[in-house]
Amino acid sequence: MIRFYRHCLSFLLGLLIVGALTGGYPAVSPVLADEKAAAAIGCESEAGAALPANTLSESPPGEARPLSVATFSDAAGTVDPAGILAENFLADPCLSSYPVPPPGGALWFRFDVTNPSDLEKRWFVTTMEAIVDDIRLYEQTAAGLTLVSRTGRTTAYLERPAKSGRLAVPLSLEAGSSTTFYLRISGTFAPKTTPILISPGLLADLSKVTNNLFLSIVGFLAIMAVVSLILYRHIAPRFSVYYSSYLASQFALALIYHDWLAQIPFMNLPVTFVARWSVFCGGVGTLILILFCRALLTTGESSKREELLYRALLVVGAVVVLVAVADPWRYSGLLFLLRTLVPLILLALSLRKHRAGLVQARWVAAGLAALVFGIGVGAYGFLSPAAIEPTSSAFDLVFMRPLNMTYFVAVFCEPVFMMIAISAMAAVMQKQRQAAVVEVQALKQNLTSIENEFSEVQKATNARLEALETALANDPEKKEHLSAEQQFLERATECVLDHIGEPGFDVNELAVTLGISQKTLGRRLKDLHGLTPAAFIRSVRLNVARDLILLRRYNTVGEVAFAAGFSSVGHFAKLYRQQFEETPSETLKGLSGG
Repeated sequence: MIRFYRHCLSFLLGLLIVGALTGGYPAVSPVLADEKAAAAIGCESEAGAALPANTLSESPPGEARPLSVATFSDAAGTVDPAGILAENFLADPCLSSYPVPPPGGALWFRFDVTNPSDLEKRWFVTTMEAIVDDIRLYEQTAAGLTLVSRTGRTTAYLERPAKSGRLAVPLSLEAGSSTTFYLRISGTFAPKTTPILISPGLLADLSKVTNNLFLSIVGFLAIMAVVSLILYRHIAPRFSVYYSSYLASQFALALIYHDWLAQIPFMNLPVTFVARWSVFCGGVGTLILILFCRALLTTGESSKREELLYRALLVVGAVVVLVAVADPWRYSGLLFLLRTLVPLILLALSLRKHRAGLVQARWVAAGLAALVFGIGVGAYGFLSPAAIEPTSSAFDLVFMRPLNMTYFVAVFCEPVFMMIAISAMAAVMQKQRQAAVVEVQALKQNLTSIENEFSEVQKATNARLEALETALANDPEKKEHLSAEQQFLERATECVLDHIGEPGFDVNELAVTLGISQKTLGRRLKDLHGLTPAAFIRSVRLNVARDLILLRRYNTVGEVAFAAGFSSVGHFAKLYRQQFEETPSETLKGLSGG
């Protein structure tokens, strides 16, 4: 078990160190970045190879297609539209996604578009990435570059040319014409961007599908958070608070990430804010997930090393979140590693708990498995986007991004499984609570029964004494011979009976109670009963013990001994045998017919 925890921490720290050294934007030139990307998809471009044509045609290859472009990376963001015409653009027909400089820089695209139809066409240029600060489209004319349209997250919502939810700029071409355009993109969170050319109808469908999918996600998260608080706040408040907080972080992440706040006036949030907010929400969600799993998987038998593992995950996670928030573009890969590895370690731990018999562990494992799959594949798609194929389906475009597809799977499956885990844990706690209540009630009933039995024994003893007194009072002969010494003997017996349950009641206390000295007590008891004071007290206790057995007041010898004032069961059994010539156990067996 110790080796397991050590391996988990070593694995996490090792991969995080690798991520810190390699994550974020690649520290290579745009040319090398393009060459690496081309090699990654197995495409070898020839020198001077022509780019595929961009046409405004609804016929194949489809109403949405990758934009065929030449690129120029302006790392400092200082090249203006007048100077861009003199720059050297790089063209590679094998590429569809292109590295983008961090905020402050810009990526320029140059592309030609032809309208082969007999009608004027109006299409849109957009990107597959959701977070872009500024997109500007320029048309090349004889006088230079003319701004055609502008959009982006820093553009007011009402000023955007496409208000359907996607960041897109329109371009219009007359029938049979061909024009050269320049597209400037700046301020992205993703390390690469994928420009596409799309028809107005498909853009509207894509916006509708995307909005509906993420509305369903946000609605689902909100419903699950409310249900968690309502159903489990009385049964398992800690679980519901943790999980509702986790869902709230995912809700806030979706709200900001998909630019819904842009519809509110003066809420034009730049990527420098959105990226840090996304990193913060995702990181905090991971930390809350650790707390939630600790609450679900920790039992009374959990070891200190398990608690140390949780604490180490929290500390490492907090450090990674702080570093990633400080510089999301350099350490975004580090955060993705954390968000993948932490659920993976928790998954391994939950599987061990499941094998140990913890009821809710299998559902925790199922939820974490969905989360690991979703975040892992999504992170890979975020850092290394796949090529876009021509299509006329909005759903095809949505699911060409593993980030979208697996995000849906994780968001829908993981909360369901975790809610089942909470239900299982709550059911176990409820059963334990009910069992404890039943046990307390049984103990109360047992105590009441013992008190009632002791009361009946006292009543029986008092009744015998009263009967004896009545007989003596009604018998003239006995009454005449009732001497002062016999009255003394009865008083001594009553004193012992009054203190029968007190093992510490001895000769000294009996003498004090009767108001005589120990010497006088010994002499009078010797004359009347032939016993020493200690033997007299012992005899009364043994007679009471035998009465308790014969009245079936107790089921064990120990209970009888303690009720009669004996502190040692063995000593009681020895004295009982000497006086009654049988053991207490034999008396009990005789009553049961054994």
